[in-house]
Amino acid sequence: GSAPQTQRPRAGFYRMIFPSATEHHPHIIVIGSVYPEDVGDIQRIADARLGPGYISAANLLADSHQTVFAAWRGHRLAGFLSASLSSLADIRRDTPALGALLAGQPESSAPIGFLHAVAVDKAHEKQGIGTELIAYALDTFFLPHKASMAITTAWSDNQGVHVGGPLHRNEFRKIGYLENYWHADSLARGYECPTCGKPPCRCTASIFAKSLLVAT
Repeated sequence: GSAPQTQRPRAGFYRMIFPSATEHHPHIIVIGSVYPEDVGDIQRIADARLGPGYISAANLLADSHQTVFAAWRGHRLAGFLSASLSSLADIRRDTPALGALLAGQPESSAPIGFLHAVAVDKAHEKQGIGTELIAYALDTFFLPHKASMAITTAWSDNQGVHVGGPLHRNEFRKIGYLENYWHADSLARGYECPTCGKPPCRCTASIFAKSLLVAT
């Protein structure tokens, strides 16, 4: 049959074919930058998967320091990712505990790519969407800006590491962990954790990194 159409033309976006397509799961996924009208879907997914109040989608889309990509499956926004470019000096200043885990990294003027959030609608999970969102951010954002590495924090609980599978499939490696990483932030901002519920969040952050340096 004919391929399913997206809500509107999104020229130049990456398309991935799912070989195991079924009538109920459109086999084309479209990944690209978001539009202002996507704010409601992003907020819904963020609240359900990352915890109510953890992300304000309106603020996220208005933040000039972060870039947001989303995945659509058929007419549905199925997941999103937010990322930014930083420097090793800024990470050490703003998040000393995280900076300490990067102590072995050489000083460089090259930026570091930071994955802030990856969330997929529960109805579309385990279909490769998180993996492709991360791959898209690496290929179209971090690498073109000549980032030396990509890092992210993923929460760990008794069910494993959030987005651990997509990170491993994109060849990230775990470099350490930080206990109670969101404790103070959850109290200050009042958001709920999917695992802990009401603040404070007591989850451990697993830190993942991937070198983006090209061997010569």
